[in-house]
Amino acid sequence: MAPPLFPFYDFLKQMFESTRHDWLSPDDIFSLRKLFEAPQALPDYHYDGQNPLWYTNHTAAYYLRSLFPNDREFLESIGIRANNNLKGESHSPRPYVHEFFAPDTSILELGAGEGLALTQLYNAHRKNDTIVWIGVDKRYSSNHLDVGKRGSLQFAQSDVAALEQIPDKSVDRIMDVQAAFSYSDSNALARELRRVAKPGAILRSMPLSDRIAPALEALALEGWNARRISRNSLVARLAES
Repeated sequence: MAPPLFPFYDFLKQMFESTRHDWLSPDDIFSLRKLFEAPQALPDYHYDGQNPLWYTNHTAAYYLRSLFPNDREFLESIGIRANNNLKGESHSPRPYVHEFFAPDTSILELGAGEGLALTQLYNAHRKNDTIVWIGVDKRYSSNHLDVGKRGSLQFAQSDVAALEQIPDKSVDRIMDVQAAFSYSDSNALARELRRVAKPGAILRSMPLSDRIAPALEALALEGWNARRISRNSLVARLAES
């Protein structure tokens, strides 16, 4: 008997097959097929009383292209074709990218939604079982979190601007895709991120375009070395001291 997600996959395949989108490509790491073949427990995520599998992997890949613009080598290493239409304002290639998924790091995604992007990143790096993978979102049903648990995904209920479950100075890497800096007070959020981040931590953020300038200013005030790296994304490193 087929796994329960496959009927939905078949539905999507029929819907998009005629347009030949690459969203369901069996050779693409960022595909629903790959996600189903290497399953991880997606979070129990409810929006307006429904639990949709929204946006498919196409949006997950788009978001990650925006978080890592111009990092062609990294994107291709996890199965995403780089997007030539992303025009970065910084000519520095792959800023901090080689460090982002380093061994013995903890990675926190703010507003992880249905968990597709974090799950597929995990699948691409699953041989590295020393990484702590955490996704937080206010619409998750579980609030249990273990920041020392390595090698598996965790999704926990939390407001992205008030990370009560995250201890001080416990996070090495932070991802934010049109979530925290887009809809929270930038100054309050920057203070909270400084609290949970270890010295030298790296932030990758994709705010809404009109929220990038406030985010950069707030991060700088809290000791982050932050810069815009494309039209709609920024990268920042927290000072070591």
